Amino acid sequence: MKHSNNGRRIKDTKTHQRRKQAIDVVTRSVLAAHRSRAEERCMALGGELAHDAFVFSGEADSTVPLVPRSISQRYRRLAKKLKIHTHRLKDLRAYNVTELLRAGADVRTVAGRVGHGGGGATTLKYYAAFLASSDRQAVTAFAKQLCRCPKGCSPSGRSLRSSTGYACSASAAMDRCGQCSR
Repeated sequence: MKHSNNGRRIKDTKTHQRRKQAIDVVTRSVLAAHRSRAEERCMALGGELAHDAFVFSGEADSTVPLVPRSISQRYRRLAKKLKIHTHRLKDLRAYNVTELLRAGADVRTVAGRVGHGGGGATTLKYYAAFLASSDRQAVTAFAKQLCRCPKGCSPSGRSLRSSTGYACSASAAMDRCGQCSR
């Protein structure tokens, strides 16, 4: 949706592609209930809700979308009332990306959901916030790779004899990793 002084128009996406998004069952049921209320409202007024009606509309028949600015204003007021630390609607996009990555979704999937091409470079560069919890997980995983017994065993039980580089050097500097019983 694009709003200008001479009216509103439906705007194409940056990539000029249509996308379908998967949604969870709770969101699906909320949207279905919302549509049912809109259909009931239209029938009460003697009309019928169009198949392509707008989800967010101030009109009884949902034929005209809300002005984007009004949605942002409504969100800002609600966020302030609920004491949510961000008051900008657009911040929900970055939050969504960050939370999907934190939950373990792969970057390409997350990039596809938000409409980014290029394998996720834009997604990571502009939207993925630094997560202290993910950082702790990463350093723990890295430490497990380094903390291996000089006798050739590792916490995972794999032999290090064929391993190369930094892990072997770090292992050789330790007396014992404490993770094995050899």
